[in-house]
Amino acid sequence: MTNWVNSMTQHKRIVGVCECCGSVYAAKVLSSGRIRPIGRDQCSCGSKGFQPLE
Repeated sequence: MTNWVNSMTQHKRIVGVCECCGSVYAAKVLSSGRIRPIGRDQCSCGSKGFQPLE
């Protein structure tokens, strides 16, 4: 059962860059394509927009 739960909750992990202030976070790419910092909902500046680090 543990393997099933892990496979359903795993997301691609990347480095995400805040679109407003440029802060970088360890992030995950959700199934919707949205990038979200791991362990938080938004950047410390309040922005929820992130792009992958290139």
